[in-house]
Amino acid sequence: MMGGAWGLKCFVLDSRGYIYYHPDFGIGDECECLPVVGNWEPANDWSAGLDSLKDAYITYWEDFALPPYMGQWANGPSDFLEDAVGAILRQRPSRWPEVLDRLRRDIREDDTEGGLVRFLVEQVSSQTKVEESAVSGILTSFLTRRETPVRKPSLSELESLVLVAAFVTRIGMGGF
Repeated sequence: MMGGAWGLKCFVLDSRGYIYYHPDFGIGDECECLPVVGNWEPANDWSAGLDSLKDAYITYWEDFALPPYMGQWANGPSDFLEDAVGAILRQRPSRWPEVLDRLRRDIREDDTEGGLVRFLVEQVSSQTKVEESAVSGILTSFLTRRETPVRKPSLSELESLVLVAAFVTRIGMGGF
């Protein structure tokens, strides 16, 4: 689901499923302990498995450097990532500047003739079912005009939804 320097994997033992942490490069000790970070039951209940994965993501995101901790690339189901990253930002609104800084930096460095912003508007509108004009207004306001720090209380629910979806879309595109 994700990649770079970490991984969450699962296994089934009897009637229970388990999620464990397995970074791409190993943990580094001789005994290689791979910690179990979540479980669900019954093992064939994939909805419960996804709930357990989301709980593990939200609990361990900082320990494992998962987005939004770092704005590296991440690939996975966008609805799952939007839900997990959105939940983290609701719990830790102090992380909003990192999300916005990543998006602003990418716009400054990678946007040629507005192509990246247009792409994000189309993708976010499609994912969130929010009208393109509203998405465009929010992204333009927060990513190209507004330079002051943003704190969660100043964001509406719609602004949060759009900005999280843009972040997840951008980190899903690959690269740094």
